[in-house]
Amino acid sequence: MRRLLAFPLLFSLCLPAAAERRAEELLKCTGELYRNAASYHFLARERTATQGKDARKTTRRVVMTARGGEGRSRVEFDDGVNAGIAVDDGVNRWVYLPPAGQYTKRPAGGAALPVVDGLDFGSLAKRFIDRYAIVGERIVAAKIAGTEPQAVNGAAVDCVVVDAEYGPPPGLRDGKIERRFWIDRQSLVVVRERSTAIMETPQAGSPVETIQEIRFDTARAGKPVAQDVFHFTPPRGARLVASFAATGGATEGPAPDFTLTGPDGQSVRLSSLRGKVVLLDFWATWCAPCRYDMPFVQQLHEELQARGLAVFGVNAEDGAKAANYLRRFGYTFPNLLDRPPTVSRLYRVRSLPTFVVIDRQGNLSSYMQGTRSKEQLRLAVMEAGL
Repeated sequence: MRRLLAFPLLFSLCLPAAAERRAEELLKCTGELYRNAASYHFLARERTATQGKDARKTTRRVVMTARGGEGRSRVEFDDGVNAGIAVDDGVNRWVYLPPAGQYTKRPAGGAALPVVDGLDFGSLAKRFIDRYAIVGERIVAAKIAGTEPQAVNGAAVDCVVVDAEYGPPPGLRDGKIERRFWIDRQSLVVVRERSTAIMETPQAGSPVETIQEIRFDTARAGKPVAQDVFHFTPPRGARLVASFAATGGATEGPAPDFTLTGPDGQSVRLSSLRGKVVLLDFWATWCAPCRYDMPFVQQLHEELQARGLAVFGVNAEDGAKAANYLRRFGYTFPNLLDRPPTVSRLYRVRSLPTFVVIDRQGNLSSYMQGTRSKEQLRLAVMEAGL
């Protein structure tokens, strides 16, 4: 209680002439704001680019989190493959998965927000609060780089630009993190961030660079949140289910049908392949683990095609980029273009590579995430009836 009573005084001391205050002190004041925010509303667009010796990856996602009075909360997430919404309106708790077109409805409150289909709504709900509550910790160096206006909450606000360097997180040998913050000089809320982290992890064995950009369309902390933010109505066509776990999703039962086109312009409809065993390899050119498996996929394509195995790569990148990669390494199995990644969503692909095996009757036989040996892949297609 003593800490909460002291906070308004600290906050008021931080507000005047924020640009002239020492950068480290400003960051600590911002952290204090986030730690004590009983209500908040954030809507952010994130872009993360990671590159190392053997891999490059860029991801984009939209995250919205809000918390109001009487336990009301809302979390939304969409990264182009996985998407979900969790809303507690004070009466009911709704969880909706757009890729599956399904939702659950339960009484509000009770247990923590769930983990559903790989989405940890509880962690997502605190994503920005936790991230910026510690901006004043582990600082190696910090400086005020100037002021710059930014658009947030529907208006242009005057921001203090702060550059800060942080030490590596516990458990990592070497590395550094440089972060630039655009902080609203009136509210002390972070409205934009650009960070560069260079780390050497035991798994990678070489430096990995991650550049992240976060831009907030909405950023409010410690202020009341409009009640309509916590309103939810299931979209037309969405199905109420008792439990997502009970539905099996895209890992059992009939394989969801789809039609995709290859770089040659020819379309392939899954249901037209009845009578064959189908192996789908969801992959990307930047995916280092995918490179391990693709020779095995090619060998199975060559050895078992005559026995009724239909092999397809499924790739969500530019068609020419994927085609050039396959041509360069001599892969001849057909590749299907999944742009936008509707089939990846349909099959709940959360990591690459992911292998899906469909039997001759069109039912899902195996669903495998991560690398597999040739023997494991061969066994999976044999068990599907080859």
